[in-house]
Amino acid sequence: MPNTFKFLPWSRDHWLSRKGNILPYDKAEHFIRETVLTIFGLVIWGPFPWLIIVLGFGIVYEIKDGFGSEGFSLKDMIANFCGIAAGTGLVLGLRGLGA
Repeated sequence: MPNTFKFLPWSRDHWLSRKGNILPYDKAEHFIRETVLTIFGLVIWGPFPWLIIVLGFGIVYEIKDGFGSEGFSLKDMIANFCGIAAGTGLVLGLRGLGA
C-alpha cells in the first residue's frame, strides 16, 4: 500500500518537540540547519539562486516528511523560514559592519 500524504495537526505539532535527528529539539534543528545553509551559501555563492535552493530544500524535506514520519509540519516550515531570515540577517549585518 503506497504512503499517503498527511499533515501533522497544529495541536499535535509542538514547538518543543523532542524528535530531532541530531539535536534533541526538532524545531531548533530546522532553524539551525537553515541558518547554516543560508550563511554558507550566501558567503560562497551570493543570494541568487542560493536562497531559492535553501528554501526549496526545506520545502522538499518537509514534503518528504508528509509521506513518512508524522506528517508535514507547518511549524517546521516556520522554523525553516526563521532560519533563512536569521542567516540572511547575519550575513547582511556582518557585511554592513565591513566583515
